[in-house]
Amino acid sequence: MRLKIALLGLALIVSAEAAICDNIWIGAEDIVMKRADTEYFYFPIYNDYDKDFDTYAIEVWRDTGEFDVSLVDYTEVIDAEGEGEITIRVETGNLDEESFGQAYIKIRGEFDDERYCGFTQIDETYFDVIVEMDESKPGCNDIRIDAFNVYINENSTETVSFEIENRSGEDFGLYDIDLEENSSYFDAWIYSMPSIVRDDDNETFRVKIESNSVSEERQGTVSIEAKGMFDNGDYCSFSNIDEEEFTVFVENSSGSQNTSNTQEDSEIELVASTVQAERGRTGYATLFLENNAEENFLVDYIGIFDLSSNFKAEESGYEKTVPAFGSSYINVKVNAYDYASIGNYEAYLEIAGHYQNGKQVHIFGDSLGTFPVEIVEKRVFEYANSEPVGQETCSYFSLIVPSKANIEESGTVPITVDNRSYDRATIRLYGAGLTAEPMLISVPKNTLISENVFVSSVLNETNLVYKIEAPGCNIEKRTAIISTVAEQDKGEEGENETGKDETDENETIFPFGTTGFVALGQAGAVLGILVLAVIVIFLIFRRPKKPQTLF
Repeated sequence: MRLKIALLGLALIVSAEAAICDNIWIGAEDIVMKRADTEYFYFPIYNDYDKDFDTYAIEVWRDTGEFDVSLVDYTEVIDAEGEGEITIRVETGNLDEESFGQAYIKIRGEFDDERYCGFTQIDETYFDVIVEMDESKPGCNDIRIDAFNVYINENSTETVSFEIENRSGEDFGLYDIDLEENSSYFDAWIYSMPSIVRDDDNETFRVKIESNSVSEERQGTVSIEAKGMFDNGDYCSFSNIDEEEFTVFVENSSGSQNTSNTQEDSEIELVASTVQAERGRTGYATLFLENNAEENFLVDYIGIFDLSSNFKAEESGYEKTVPAFGSSYINVKVNAYDYASIGNYEAYLEIAGHYQNGKQVHIFGDSLGTFPVEIVEKRVFEYANSEPVGQETCSYFSLIVPSKANIEESGTVPITVDNRSYDRATIRLYGAGLTAEPMLISVPKNTLISENVFVSSVLNETNLVYKIEAPGCNIEKRTAIISTVAEQDKGEEGENETGKDETDENETIFPFGTTGFVALGQAGAVLGILVLAVIVIFLIFRRPKKPQTLF
């Protein structure tokens, strides 16, 4: 009876811990849009727990359907029993028929009582995206220019990137972009511009601004106009396309904040990897920002741009805080056009942010803010389910794990999963004498993730096994787990002060020893946990032997 009560209590404690993360949830709703359209949506984030929740990261991904979805902004701290907000952007293509698909949102963070909730502990929130047909003819109002205000120190030069968007179903040949400033405190001119804006797409053009000396902060406006022609022959003059305007603030050096735009001054470094995309498909990669300063760096804005007619580069989620002497991730994707030329290119990263002491940083392009893009031939995906277990590589799937991990009684094992297939992949984790959290990792198609697996072990040496279930893959990988605490406990227990075993030869504490437990653990991590619980509870409630008397 005592054993049943103890087991029930243990189960209730584990269940209560897991239920804490259920207090964070996103109220997403289904979306209905027109073809060749871009809209922004705002979903609430609810915190039903009595502690504030610090949002570390949010990821938004398309699962199925003909549309693109990306993260725009989110609430960093959600008050106890309060509500936050997430902003997403959804773009639909120039479709020939109605489309129905799904997207999902993942969130991770930590409550103020140090209870951490990762992506795998908070349920994914799915929502439907329905694209309806609208056969309207493209017009000049489908060409939109997007700009923002610029802050610049006196006697300095700044390069900024703006976007021109084509919301129609026809390609737009861009003939010219014209700037007109109404101030003598600075000069502005077009630094680079694309020659064509594809249907239902946007491109980047760059503006260079050079400021003059000022006695105090000054400002002026710049108007932007564009002209060009659609593929169907419709011409749009400067007066046909809506004019855009932005303000330039020129700050006096004596009163301005310390602004940095170089690698040496900012102490922010970009660790870039090549984004590889097949012609006509989308490639994904994760970049990292490293902060070499003693203070946290807060990201105010991140933009991904390109000056290529072969592909479109975009940001698809990032962490807002780069901890002191730490790093944070930026997910990027590259959509390679069907007609793209095979070769190596560059895309640009723009970052605006500030340190906790108020120091501002703005990084763009050139050496620090660039990352390589490689366009390759489209490969034909073939399923190879007959491949033997134990092979080291898979065509469209890779799992990077350490060969060995030293832990004490428990610890974490970092893994990276890159699923470049067009199907969801699953990784099951188990091992003799250990528990792993999570025990199951589900990776959507065309997704790269990094995860820290929490591992605890009662053995001094065992293996964490990764069973991969993915199209074209049926393999296993292993990480040797070395537990220093378990090894120490093994050497200390079992001897009394005289060096003899305290257990009588005729008394058995449990019907099997360590070897039996290892064999049992091979059947599955869950059964191993139950066996461990039984051993601990048995030792607690076991009646002590009566001491022998001399008389």
